Amino acid sequence: MQMQIPEGLPPEQHPESTPTQEQSSENKQSDPWPKDGLTEITNSLNALANQTAADRIPNQKFQSRSIAVQWFLFAATFLAFGAAAYYAHIARLQKDTMVSQLTTMNNTFKEVQAQSKAVVDSAKAANDANRLTEESLRGRIAIKSIRLRSKLNAGEVVSVVVDTENIGHAAAIVKTRGQVEHWSTLPSGPMKLNKPLDTGELLEPGLPMTIQIFDRLPLTADFIKSIGVPGTPSAYFFGRFEYESLGKRHSAEFCAFIIRVDTNQIADSPAAKGYGVDQNFGLYRCPRWHDSD
Repeated sequence: MQMQIPEGLPPEQHPESTPTQEQSSENKQSDPWPKDGLTEITNSLNALANQTAADRIPNQKFQSRSIAVQWFLFAATFLAFGAAAYYAHIARLQKDTMVSQLTTMNNTFKEVQAQSKAVVDSAKAANDANRLTEESLRGRIAIKSIRLRSKLNAGEVVSVVVDTENIGHAAAIVKTRGQVEHWSTLPSGPMKLNKPLDTGELLEPGLPMTIQIFDRLPLTADFIKSIGVPGTPSAYFFGRFEYESLGKRHSAEFCAFIIRVDTNQIADSPAAKGYGVDQNFGLYRCPRWHDSD
């Protein structure tokens, strides 16, 4: 009796061609890595390797650029230090040169100072020698004496005589001026003459010169009687010689006043010794106005 197979059903398979469940389990046990899993792992590894290689290329470029920049900075720093060292060397050389020049200038200045001092000392010595030579050779007017010309008499004009001499070794052109004033005491301050000096007169070395000074008014008996009384006036005779010798000007002053002879009060007065023509009166040197050069 034949069995009919309904249409639409798959034909019956041979039992040998269909693996059993046990065979499938054995096959799985004999193949530990399925092909699909290996492929996936291989692909993952390849992708990772490719990604790593792709990432490594920019890093290598960045590292190469960084190394190049570092080498450039090193070279620039080295050159900068080299330039600084070179300029420091040049500056030291310039400093040494300036110090040497300054030392030379200081030494030169000291030598100039020493030479200048020597020149100044030499010039001073020469000037002193010239001055001494001039002082020893020039004309020099010396006042020898001042004396009354006559006795004091009422109604007469009193006068004095001034004796001078050129005691120098050169001629001198001499100008003179004398004056008389009635004072109770010598005024303070320098001598003042009312009139200018007379015309100059040439006086050779060793020659004398005599001038006379006259009072303006005749003497009165009361004036003669009051001479020597404290607080009363006396006749003051004073004047100046101005002369030029060897191109330079010089002067000599004189001053004397009439006193009454008193050997007890004026022991150092020439009049106290009876000097002059009047035994009762004489001339006494003023305390000032005797400058000369």
